[in-house]
Amino acid sequence: MLSISSSLENNSAIKDEWAKIGKAKLNQEKQNKMPIILKFNTQPDSNIRKIVRDHGLKWNKFREEWYGECHNLPALKHELNNIEFKLEEL
Repeated sequence: MLSISSSLENNSAIKDEWAKIGKAKLNQEKQNKMPIILKFNTQPDSNIRKIVRDHGLKWNKFREEWYGECHNLPALKHELNNIEFKLEEL
């Protein structure tokens, strides 16, 4: 790590390129997230709750719904394909 740090300090072109790559990656991650609200007709079991959390959603106990920015909406829908749910894209 120290040698990498030293290389970056001595070579601004590498530092600028890494910054450019990092910024592009962060922007791509932001674009891939979809704000949603997810509701189930019945209380989901612990496996389903884990899947929903793994996709970036959090539980709102007052509204009794899941909310947040989903990391991969098509994958979440696929994993919940046998379960009744209501999905609202914001």
